[in-house]
Amino acid sequence: MKIKSIIIFVFFISNIFFAQLRLREGNVSFQSPTLVYVYFNSTKGIEKGDTLFIKSKTQLKSALIVQYASSFSIASKRISDIEIKDGQKVFAKIKVTKGESNKKSSNKNSVSNKDTIIVARNSSYKSYPTNINQITDVYGRISLSSYSNFSSLDKANTQRWRLSSSLGIKNIADSKISFSSYFNINYRTDQWSDLTQNIGNYLTIYDLSVNYAPNNSMSFSVGRKISPLLSNVGAIDGIAMDFNVNNFLFGAISGYRPNYTDYSINTNLFEYGVYIGRKDSLFQGMMTTKIAFFQQNNHGNIDRRFVYLQHQNN
Repeated sequence: MKIKSIIIFVFFISNIFFAQLRLREGNVSFQSPTLVYVYFNSTKGIEKGDTLFIKSKTQLKSALIVQYASSFSIASKRISDIEIKDGQKVFAKIKVTKGESNKKSSNKNSVSNKDTIIVARNSSYKSYPTNINQITDVYGRISLSSYSNFSSLDKANTQRWRLSSSLGIKNIADSKISFSSYFNINYRTDQWSDLTQNIGNYLTIYDLSVNYAPNNSMSFSVGRKISPLLSNVGAIDGIAMDFNVNNFLFGAISGYRPNYTDYSINTNLFEYGVYIGRKDSLFQGMMTTKIAFFQQNNHGNIDRRFVYLQHQNN
């Protein structure tokens, strides 16, 4: 009986000593004033009270603590002053025993190459990083609406249709390149014949761009884009660069304003600008303030110069 107890004890200690932790990657999908929501391919092994981590250079820093968990999503609370952005990578440590790890490693389809394995010995973690690839995420939305006007005059009876569609592909083929689009088609029923012949007269494109983000602190976009950091400036046909260092935001935009009559490309309306901003936390909320300097031209002449201020908070 004593020998059996010793064997069980040794087996238990060895499992703790040689325990492995799989570092599972997720992405911040939404933030509220009190909670940060993180999407995982699976939340198996993640429980309430577990700590989630943010990678800073080569170190993992505690950032969130799990409050609620569903099959694919985690609701967590902030436990540090580390800045957290939408789409940012978040990691959870999933405990795996040596036996389970060897069993999974024998099946190539069991372990994702997007996981990082770290070995735990006496609670001292040493990271053995692997290539953590981007995960492709496709999202879209389409809506169709109709507005009718009734009148005793036949010519005043009208019906208008509006079709809106958006499509985004984040990290195409698990790369750092993303695509986004958003457009409207707006017409009256008596314009259907002309619409089929000249759809460009009824199509309004607000977003049609490609984005490249080499890391979490830098991104470049080409095409027509409404910058979320300078949303009221409107769409710009050109290039945009965004950088962030700690809590500071920097960026530059250069391109053309869409034509003000039909929103088509107009190379006579050149514009460019730069901005600087800062993102801070206030209690459980976040706030961002940016100031930008813009110059807009018209046929090569200066049309206007202005200072643009945008503040957001929750």
